[in-house]
Amino acid sequence: MAYACIVCTLLYIFFFQLGLGPIPFFIGSELCSLQHRAAVMSLGSLSSWAGNFTVGISFPILLSFWGAMVFLPFVVICLALIVLIFYYLPETRGKEVSDVVQLISKGFKSKSRPSL
Repeated sequence: MAYACIVCTLLYIFFFQLGLGPIPFFIGSELCSLQHRAAVMSLGSLSSWAGNFTVGISFPILLSFWGAMVFLPFVVICLALIVLIFYYLPETRGKEVSDVVQLISKGFKSKSRPSL
């Protein structure tokens, strides 16, 4: 069982780094002009590491109280963030940085989405 835990942890790290893991490190270059890019990318890195630290600190504490349901608060947080990103993160595919900056400068308005 110990080997299965190690393998599953390594698989999680591998797929996380292929998918959502590096996003905070490059999203700033997609959304900001050159003069603000360094600060925004630094904040993205800080938020990523702060999130990792928070999960690392809170997981053992929550495990002792919640047992097998320990993942529930993390699932709720992830689902809430997915909804926020879905509605408020602008699409940058095929757009120049100046177009994205102009779009963001108009303010964050939720996108209209068809009902599911």
